[in-house]
Amino acid sequence: MTVTFLLVSAVLVSGHLLPIRSEAITTTDVCAKLQPCKNGGTCRPDNTSELYSCKCPENTTGSMCETLLTCTSQSCPKLSLCYIFNHQIVCKCRLGYVKDADGECEPYYECDAHQPCINGGSCEHRVSLDDERRTDVYWCRCPEHATGANCETLLQCDSASCPANSDCIVQNRKIKCICKGGYIQNDNGECVPKMDCKYVNGTCDVCADPHPCQNDGICERIAGSDDQYRYRTKWA
Repeated sequence: MTVTFLLVSAVLVSGHLLPIRSEAITTTDVCAKLQPCKNGGTCRPDNTSELYSCKCPENTTGSMCETLLTCTSQSCPKLSLCYIFNHQIVCKCRLGYVKDADGECEPYYECDAHQPCINGGSCEHRVSLDDERRTDVYWCRCPEHATGANCETLLQCDSASCPANSDCIVQNRKIKCICKGGYIQNDNGECVPKMDCKYVNGTCDVCADPHPCQNDGICERIAGSDDQYRYRTKWA
């Protein structure tokens, strides 16, 4: 629907408005006639009593886009970034900072904020600073029985941790298996009986007959060791 209204131009003289020109105008051409929207705003005819509305650019506000939004050195607090979003000036703290109760940007410490280290780990700050940004990097000092970036993996000995005939211990943040007395670890990580040396021509040879490998297995002494051996089948 098109609405026609009377556009009256007037001047103020001694406190009184004196009409100087009148013109009939419709809502379809109100934007072209009045050009009311400022700062690049787009005028849209409106059949209501408002006659028109302005679609404003992101960096303006007001019913006619009359207020231009600009970031200046005074727009935001220290250590923050200024940008314009949804017709508003928005302040965001720089990387490594967070807003306090007063809206100021203060250093952000991951250790204090989230306490990331678990299972008894202690959190340590490793912060890098320059003129523009602050990066908070933390490091977890894990106890002997935990590992992982946040000490999230708990190391515990159980029945499946080590092979038979061995003892399990947690050392230097690792599970270690130690063969019991009278046993020695072979190439497969198994704890096998420790064999007594048999001297052949004055040299200890654990594979000398009768050697420890059963079922026709072939015994091979590990070089540099008197009492360690490995076995292979006769067909290998």
